[in-house]
Amino acid sequence: MYLSTKLLSKCFFDISNISEKDEGKTRQEKVSQLRYILALSALLKAKKVTTIKLSPEFKELRNEFIFNVGTIVSINQEGTSYTKDFKYFFGDEADYSVSSNFLTTAIKKDRSYPGSQRGIPAIKIKKESLELLDTLIDALDEDYHFKTIGHSLAVWITRFNDFKTTTLEGIENEIIAFIKLKYTKEIFNALSLESGFLKKLITKLEVADNQIVDKNVFDFNEILKNQKDSISATTIIPNNVRSLSTGNLNFIFYGPPGTGKTYEVINYAVRLILGDKTPKNREEIVKAFNELRSKSIIEFVTFHQSFSYEDFIEGLTPVVVESNGVSSVNYEIKSGVLKRFLQNTQDISNPYENIVLVIDEINRGNISSIFGELISLLEPDKREGALNGIPVTLPYSKDELILPKNLYILGTMNSTDRSIAMMDFAIRRRFEFIYLAPDLKLVPENVEKIQLRKILEKINKQIVYLIGKDYQLGQSFFLFSEMKTKQDVKRAWFNKLLPVIGEYFYEDWEKLALIVPSFIVMEDIGIGSKKDTAKIYRFLTIEEVDDENFVELLGTLI
Repeated sequence: MYLSTKLLSKCFFDISNISEKDEGKTRQEKVSQLRYILALSALLKAKKVTTIKLSPEFKELRNEFIFNVGTIVSINQEGTSYTKDFKYFFGDEADYSVSSNFLTTAIKKDRSYPGSQRGIPAIKIKKESLELLDTLIDALDEDYHFKTIGHSLAVWITRFNDFKTTTLEGIENEIIAFIKLKYTKEIFNALSLESGFLKKLITKLEVADNQIVDKNVFDFNEILKNQKDSISATTIIPNNVRSLSTGNLNFIFYGPPGTGKTYEVINYAVRLILGDKTPKNREEIVKAFNELRSKSIIEFVTFHQSFSYEDFIEGLTPVVVESNGVSSVNYEIKSGVLKRFLQNTQDISNPYENIVLVIDEINRGNISSIFGELISLLEPDKREGALNGIPVTLPYSKDELILPKNLYILGTMNSTDRSIAMMDFAIRRRFEFIYLAPDLKLVPENVEKIQLRKILEKINKQIVYLIGKDYQLGQSFFLFSEMKTKQDVKRAWFNKLLPVIGEYFYEDWEKLALIVPSFIVMEDIGIGSKKDTAKIYRFLTIEEVDDENFVELLGTLI
């Protein structure tokens, strides 16, 4: 993906102005309605029909409709913040996703939607059948200001695409082709994607009172030009990581457990230093990482709940002093990980262009407290030698500290532990967030008659539907190199996967039964001294399942 966070944030604010005269709940409802319109358009296009039934017996169509709705956009009741997938950039915890009212009550009414009392009808609902009305384009312009937000919405819809070209015109053409392929001609025509629309967005990167976007002109072509080296990177680096914009220096790799966040951040750290000389072999990459770390060109630290500003920057450390047989305690100023790393880099002769700080599990610490006043220095224009580069005076030593312009800060973050939306806003806007989804191509397709990849794909789809994409199961649960026999799969299944799923849906056996029904047993237990009984549920244990039965039980999941 080559669309920068700055450009996406521009589109974010454009779409939030979907209705200039409406505010709060009304605006949120209009965004929700727009999502239904776009989801229906995509479904009609995919099925090559003009009318579609979404009554309960058409479960597959309903699920596809729900999925399409979830990929568009949603904002909160104030009409200011996006939820659902946008929370990984700037959103909040609320989730106005697919309204149950639409799929249960409203869909059964013989009426138009959005309601004819406000604006022009766009969807016709009759006997649980839906179709787009001829007045759709007029409705989109009058109720949703499509002439104002259409270009931003097109960019937003294509935000997860991996574009094949590196020119502005090429990406623009790919966006147009994608929209034309995904949506009906009415939606495509309403978006008015004339030539040059992307450049217009890029040259207007200003946001009124919210400083998420810098108020300078953003040269998209320049970024693409600078990305050519990273675009030609080896397949060690995933596609979405290759396109990190060179304008930023701070990145957080985030995603569900087992998706290889630490694995990838080590790859990328070495590539930032060695460039085209980066080894292709994983073993050689790790060796290079450790060598660069020993030379103070890369530093690695893990945040945790007890990690503090004093550990990271500097603080007072008690030192016991013996004098004439009497012990006393003095306090000395001790440099923390970051300050010590920067001091070491100044003392060495660095033959490379960059230095890298890797922060594993960055979200487990109190980031704002740990960084302290250095939060201001994270931005590229506040670095050493930049126009706004001003050093800060540290509270203990009174030393002046400024971050060098060649320092990259790479973090990893498990999205099941803490969402980006819960992070301090000042931190969120200073980092670019790179989502690492499960790469199931690294999972064996078949292990002694076990269709492992297919099983994991189905479980992940169920998890996404029930609790969201942050809780998917990554490839490291069943990597190729570790899964040679059904006994290997069995150990990983009982010792790794089932405990994680059980934690996701703690004591919610109804949902667990939807995902791994064949591995749940029900038992009757006695209550007190009477003969009353109660039912309890639990997972089968590895000792209760022999190898052949295990293969059969897994087979029932698909």
